[in-house]
Amino acid sequence: MKEKTTHRKLIEFFSNTTLKTRGFRPRISPKDAKQLKNILDANIMQQTQIEKMILYFLADKNYRNLGPSIATIMSSTVLNSLINKMRNREQFDKELDGYVTRYFSSSIQIIQKEQTVDIASQLEALKNKLSIK
Repeated sequence: MKEKTTHRKLIEFFSNTTLKTRGFRPRISPKDAKQLKNILDANIMQQTQIEKMILYFLADKNYRNLGPSIATIMSSTVLNSLINKMRNREQFDKELDGYVTRYFSSSIQIIQKEQTVDIASQLEALKNKLSIK
């Protein structure tokens, strides 16, 4: 059996996580698939880091009013908000840990504060590389 690509794994993770956090399967648009391809082609973030970003976006109450799509996550407003939260909110790590515990049986590794800042820096680099304004 052919091994799934990282792209396919992330699409499935996004779909399954949306089902767990929001109660329905999202429609994956061609724009979502292309945006994810651009993220992976930029080679800045690892799969687990992208999964953490997806989980936080889908599970956090502050993003509940936004439609669940990869294109929405990669919008400048959401990216800037995520970067800001990762860098400046003391409870960010605890919130993410809580989401992992609530929705998964620890299939996502728990992250440390230093890693959070790293992910924020990588998100910013990704935003700049993809010229998301």
